[in-house]
Amino acid sequence: MEQADVVYYPSYLEIEEIAKEAPQINAAAIPVYVYEKSNQKKPLDARYRKDLVFVGGFAHEPNVDAVCWFVNEIFPEVLDKIPDIRFQIIGSNPPDKIKNMADEHVIVRGFVTEEELEETYCNAKAAVVPLRFGAGMKGKVIEALYYNVPVITTEVGVQGLQDYEKVIKVENKAEAFADTLIHLYQSPQILNLMTAEMPQYINRYFSFDAAVKILRDTLSYFKSEELYL
Repeated sequence: MEQADVVYYPSYLEIEEIAKEAPQINAAAIPVYVYEKSNQKKPLDARYRKDLVFVGGFAHEPNVDAVCWFVNEIFPEVLDKIPDIRFQIIGSNPPDKIKNMADEHVIVRGFVTEEELEETYCNAKAAVVPLRFGAGMKGKVIEALYYNVPVITTEVGVQGLQDYEKVIKVENKAEAFADTLIHLYQSPQILNLMTAEMPQYINRYFSFDAAVKILRDTLSYFKSEELYL
């Protein structure tokens, strides 16, 4: 890294660690997920949305654990307060212990097309990302924000994200997670306020322009026009 002109990492957390150990290194955080175009679809009012959604491939063990924890320890309390709610589980290769959870309220859909995924996001009232372990930025969280879906997750789910308080709710304990979810689900005004902040959040941190700005700022000391963006 000391021999490199610039070192890029996908989140500010790594940059902070490099700065502690070797402040002479020119390091910068650059988005690991970049949306070339903003989402042009106007989101539905929260009053007309329904259900919860989880998205994640099940070859990744943290996703298996997250769904099991949610269905076994969080969802029963939610279902008790909101009897018509459904939890849609989307992701390839669900194991039998996930498939066996399926009933009228837990919908295990497995792999879906991009069009089906977009439609599901557009109609979901909230995305739940109940991860208890795993490292790095979580694409499922950023993807939900891109589609204007309020997110409820854990500290693991927001790892590497900044200034997310207006668009994401964070709870680490099952009871608190359920209580927050119930309150949000029954509060369309709060959900709509969260949704209204999401385009600006994506543009600020995960847009093509944001990535280009970081490259311009970090490469601006080069004199060669061929290297300057």
